[in-house]
Parts: sequence; structure tokens; C-alpha cells
Amino acid sequence: MPATLLTANPLIEETRNQVAIKRGPVVYCLESPDLKDQSLSNILIPSDIHFRPRPMQIANGRIMALEGEARLLHPTNWNKGLYQPLNNDSRPHTITLIPYYAWANRGQSDMSVWLPIGRN
Repeated sequence: MPATLLTANPLIEETRNQVAIKRGPVVYCLESPDLKDQSLSNILIPSDIHFRPRPMQIANGRIMALEGEARLLHPTNWNKGLYQPLNNDSRPHTITLIPYYAWANRGQSDMSVWLPIGRN
């Protein structure tokens, strides 16, 4: 089964320019334990991303994770500022997505189903 990028109706402002990832009937999420001290807000999903299924164990259960090459935006220091020039500085970064139903089984963490899309 291939992984599919889903978009929401553009009238849903909270998910505009973001995608969710689905494989078969399962929706996936990005969880902070899989980011190695990177911020969820700095991950950008390329529109042509290819995900590879990878077996994984979480909380004594076997799941099928998805691994792919996303973009990691270089973190910027806001220094309490309200605005700054657009940050386009990014590098390739391998991400692992887990099924949404499995999140929060590795302790307290940040998680997101909807992730910013980078269109080529």
C-alpha cells in the first residue's frame, strides 16, 4: 500500500498548506521522540516525498512506521521579535511517522498529524 498525502478543504484555515499522511485506512503522525531534539515546527514535507514502510516496536506492540526524506528548516532565533525575513534555509532530514493510534506511548511528547507542505 502506498502512503498518500491528504489535503483539507482550503476553507479550513487551520490546515491550509498542510498535509496529513495516510497508508491504507491508517492516518500517521510525527511525534517528537522521533525527531532527535529537533522541533516539530521546523519540519517541511516535500510534495514529492516517498515513504518506506518500516516495522517498529512501541510499548510492547509491533507497528508499521513510515520513513521518508523531509526538509528541516534551520531554526531561527526570534529574540522576542514579532516579524523577521522568511527562512528558506533547509536541509534533508529523515523522518519517521507512526500510526496516530500509537502516539503518546513513549512518554509525554509533541505530536502533529497536519504538517506543512513544500511544493516544488
